[in-house]
Amino acid sequence: MGHFVCHIFLKLNSIQFCINKKYKMKQNLTVVSEDFLEQINEKQDKILNLLNEGKPFSHNEFITESQAKEILQKKSTWFWQMRKTGILPFRKIGKSIYYSKTEINQLLENSK
Repeated sequence: MGHFVCHIFLKLNSIQFCINKKYKMKQNLTVVSEDFLEQINEKQDKILNLLNEGKPFSHNEFITESQAKEILQKKSTWFWQMRKTGILPFRKIGKSIYYSKTEINQLLENSK
């Protein structure tokens, strides 16, 4: 049977009580000050603002390694070396490797 998790927040004498009650499990009680919760909320707001200011992700900004091989006329070993040395940043999803078009262009510009 899955665990039912219930979060209850109570305010009592300027102290926040966070009760994390798990169904048929022991109860955990964490006491934190109101100031601490306010600091967390402020930091969370800053993070959300930074995320909202960023430009939206576009799948057209990235290409697969096989596409990059065609563009740069390089083999897998060269890409492996570039990844290993950190010269060419990459993203990996599962077994697939992706490169930013912008970063490939920067690499080409810097190698002139």
